[in-house]
Amino acid sequence: MNHLIRSLGLGLLLSVGMSTQAQQPYTVTINGQVSGCTGNSFVSIVTLPGTDPALDIHVPVLPPDCGFSTTLDLANPTGGFIISVPCLGIMQRDTVFYQAEPVSDSIMVSVVFNCGTSNPDCLGIPGGSAQPGTACTTFLGTPGTWSPNCECIGNTASCAACFNMAQTAPNTATFTSCSTGGVGPYTYMWDFSGPGGGGVQGDGVEHVFPGIGQYTVCLNITDAEGCMDVLCQVVYVDEEGNVSYDVPNDCQACVAISQTQGAGGPTPWSVDLTSCSSGTAPMLVEWSLPDGTWTNGTSTTYTTNTSGRLYFCATITAANGCTNTACDSAWFDDNGWIVTNPIYFDCLQIPNGPNVQGTPCTDPATGITGTWSASCECITEPIDCQAGFWVIQAYEGDSLNGSVTPIPYELWVWNLSTGTSPFQFLWSFGDGTTSTDPFPTHVYAESGPYLLCLTMTDAMGCTSTSCDTVSIDGNGLSGGMAPVGGGARAGFTIRVMNQLPTGMEPRPAFTDIRQWPNPVSGTLNLRFDTEQRGHLPMHVIDMNGRVVLSANTTITVGTNQVEVATSTLPAGMYTLRLGEGTKSMSFRFVKH
Repeated sequence: MNHLIRSLGLGLLLSVGMSTQAQQPYTVTINGQVSGCTGNSFVSIVTLPGTDPALDIHVPVLPPDCGFSTTLDLANPTGGFIISVPCLGIMQRDTVFYQAEPVSDSIMVSVVFNCGTSNPDCLGIPGGSAQPGTACTTFLGTPGTWSPNCECIGNTASCAACFNMAQTAPNTATFTSCSTGGVGPYTYMWDFSGPGGGGVQGDGVEHVFPGIGQYTVCLNITDAEGCMDVLCQVVYVDEEGNVSYDVPNDCQACVAISQTQGAGGPTPWSVDLTSCSSGTAPMLVEWSLPDGTWTNGTSTTYTTNTSGRLYFCATITAANGCTNTACDSAWFDDNGWIVTNPIYFDCLQIPNGPNVQGTPCTDPATGITGTWSASCECITEPIDCQAGFWVIQAYEGDSLNGSVTPIPYELWVWNLSTGTSPFQFLWSFGDGTTSTDPFPTHVYAESGPYLLCLTMTDAMGCTSTSCDTVSIDGNGLSGGMAPVGGGARAGFTIRVMNQLPTGMEPRPAFTDIRQWPNPVSGTLNLRFDTEQRGHLPMHVIDMNGRVVLSANTTITVGTNQVEVATSTLPAGMYTLRLGEGTKSMSFRFVKH
């Protein structure tokens, strides 16, 4: 189903004479609810083509109301998203559109997924969690509990309802209060779902259930000072008359799909859905259909005009309270017929696609290649080689006093590449010339800057590339070293070495690193010292390995401070990675 929700308040803005026009960025708030959600649930939000920037994020579904919310800054006044959530063994998806009004750049859209049953809870939400006996908030804003009649009864901390159940005969059990707190004597009122089950007073009450089924038993207590509390529990009665709190698990949902057969033969674009489920009769069968609707019955017919794969789910509730869900799919061709030829879906859900288990894959977060596992996870392979080099000012040593003096117009480059030998190297000097010599010497005609790149391939076929910018200043020096006399001239020489000269220790790419605050709710700050300059790529990666934020920042030689805006990120743990290859650093941080 599609939603088109416009921003509110246009008439109000015009009535007070506002004439400000909406402009970038457009703030879009997406919120919703996943009825019947499970722990650690997430919804996936992917922008539609043409909605910028392109996003693919996960937003946590938070208990107890199973709600989710996120706010995005977008470049387009109109656009949309595909929102999906794992539900009842399949992915439920919804396409949501937004459109900004001319005088407002803030938009709110919402969507509701149903991962429970079609029965409404005490708030009227199908499959919702606000069931009798669960917590609620009264109209006074105080804690309460939903009663069997869906009234939010306020709790009083001084008394707490409690009861025990003991079976005394088939279909029969005695219920005894174990309530605590409050001031005696208590008044007990029992409610039993089913015929003749309501309004029984006293303690130690025996109740005969009418037969197989699921029943809600509630105890309402009132003490001498008016303290009230209620406790509800679900009990189950099986075919042999056993009464228990344990949910039966002896039913199995089953779905059969076939092309609808009309008077003149098969009917295109139509399927018959039939339950082949097993369990204690009578049985309620609820169908979840691809258009988001629900229907009841042992069988039903569904008509569509969409080719491709459609999912159908049946949720059964047996007479003894056992519930189970099964899903199946049908693939419609362009003429509306169910495809009967064998169809498989690869690890990217492409019908008869090439991305099957055991074939190569690429991790979208890191770009590292790997192999599809049996469970369609992209298992990345370790990088066996790494191109790398380090550029410093050439120098000469004084053997008498142990000092060193820079050599103007000359830079040294140490080839620090690693892997399985023998290697093949390709140097690209940034001035249109290249060399395959592992340790070449090259003369530049100008002072730069030039982009120096090294691409290496080792004996195992592993390939890696590393690049850096080289240049000199007016004194023929690189990296901000103190000038040592001599006049300025154009051009300089680089010499590639395979090891460091004695007495010079390699320096890390980043030093004196500080990060604050952590946890963070707004802006994350990072301060560091470096000998590098230029553009530094920055990525924020979530716990699923997805890149949720990317940017470039410019750094200079010396002390740098980088600010990272985290306000659009959902709460959770993330990794911040700056740089690439050997010239990179990573930190973990927590977003409130």
